[in-house]
Amino acid sequence: MTRSHMPSRPPRLATLPLEAFAPPDAWIIDDADMSSADRLQLYVGAEEIGDAHAEFVRDPASAIALPFSQRSDVLFFLMNAVVLAVCKKCGALASGVSNYHPIVFPAHRGLGIGRDFHLVADENGMILFQPEYFSRAGYAARLAAHKAAVVQAMREGRVVHPENRMRYRTAW
Repeated sequence: MTRSHMPSRPPRLATLPLEAFAPPDAWIIDDADMSSADRLQLYVGAEEIGDAHAEFVRDPASAIALPFSQRSDVLFFLMNAVVLAVCKKCGALASGVSNYHPIVFPAHRGLGIGRDFHLVADENGMILFQPEYFSRAGYAARLAAHKAAVVQAMREGRVVHPENRMRYRTAW
């Protein structure tokens, strides 16, 4: 069993206008545009995620479960300073976040896990990722997370930024 982590405040993503969370002029890069320093940073992040997962496998009770109401097939955990996404059915590591850089491993791409990292952070009162640039998939995940958070907040009657209410008025 893992210890539970209860959020200390309500989610905040719905209170941010889209442009504050996913700027329209964001720097979006392709893999070919990444510098060697950027690649090294991702390589180190992937190693840290792998190390945290190995520690999680050895001692799952040392991880903090991060509640997430919108997904049941992937479980999210905080292990040291790394957030892990673990497949509930098989226990495989799907992805992780290290040093505010989300990395979704190839076999798990296209399943919405990148979007869900933002929503997990939001539901658990964690710092949202603020990268200097985005991959195309990372930016799309950010847009999808914002929309999902706003629509959920509107359904629940929570505070939503007025611009968001107008932007997504037909989505809920």
